Amino acid sequence: MNVLFILEYFYPYHGGAEKLFHELTKELSQKGINVTVLTASYDNSPLSETICSVKVIRVRARNRFHFSLNAIAKAVSLAKEADIIHTSTYNAAFPAWIASKIRAKKIVLTVHEYWNELWWQLPFLNLFERSVFWIYEQFILSLSYDRMIAVSNFTANKLHTRNPKSNIVCVTNGQIELKAKAYQEGEFYLFVGRLGVSKGIDILVQSIELCIDNPSIKFKLVIPQTPKTIFKYVISTLADQITSGQVELFHNLDDGPLQSLMNKAKAIIIPSYSEGFGFVAAEASALDIPIIHSGKGALPEVACGRVIEFKNYAATALCDAILSAEKDNFDSKEKISYPIEDAVKSHISLYHSVINHSQ
Repeated sequence: MNVLFILEYFYPYHGGAEKLFHELTKELSQKGINVTVLTASYDNSPLSETICSVKVIRVRARNRFHFSLNAIAKAVSLAKEADIIHTSTYNAAFPAWIASKIRAKKIVLTVHEYWNELWWQLPFLNLFERSVFWIYEQFILSLSYDRMIAVSNFTANKLHTRNPKSNIVCVTNGQIELKAKAYQEGEFYLFVGRLGVSKGIDILVQSIELCIDNPSIKFKLVIPQTPKTIFKYVISTLADQITSGQVELFHNLDDGPLQSLMNKAKAIIIPSYSEGFGFVAAEASALDIPIIHSGKGALPEVACGRVIEFKNYAATALCDAILSAEKDNFDSKEKISYPIEDAVKSHISLYHSVINHSQ
């Protein structure tokens, strides 16, 4: 079987979706499936290389929307030898769909999240940006796919409200096995994630300002330095706390140092406006690290172990949750696991089903 993945980001770029596809493509190739990934080069990444037996082809792109157009020709060329095309929301879906139509190939779409009305509530966006993103999301999801893969029950249910008759299947994101630590009192509260508009950065920063009068409460943030506007917001708003050492920033950590940092945390903070799945929540749960989360999207479905959910979505509520964590007032939720082996088996079965035209 030849599977062509068309993705806007891929390893070594760090993110939940990128981690999913890096592990999935690696495991598929180890099972004898020929895997090619077409992705974007936003910097000086090599235009062709092999990563864990996976052939990776990159096209230069200034941004995600430029990739949507610039990848079309290469997608059509690579699709000639593919048995099936696998893409994901958002900006890789259009060139993948074009290639599937021109080459008459089967195509599946992984939907990481469906925001719909949430676009009008998110921070850091103006009216024009909200409108463009909402229209583009509706456009991508209106295209025809042989299957749409939802990464959680929450995402599947949201997609069903949009189109009850659509061919949606739920395949939760898999993750590699992580060894939990013996619990010990942590040293700080930790946020790990990209500076996306949905990640609750504004709520996090405001709550840090509210909690920082207590010198025993310290924060570490593992964040990229892009988008620059949001990064500047973080460092300018928390300038005094960063200078005093109560807030410390980290960038571009590899998996080893990142897991070491997570294992020292009092709790992982996940203040997202929504999560289609929530890789950070799944990993923290697997490592038996306490979690403070917003209860939005799939987080109640994924976060387990010792948790605090702040249901009133406001900085004051997050600050109260942190103060509750200081008193060790966590709730307990039965542990859930998402083995990568299960995700791989589900994807292989899906590919065969689609290729053989079965429903």
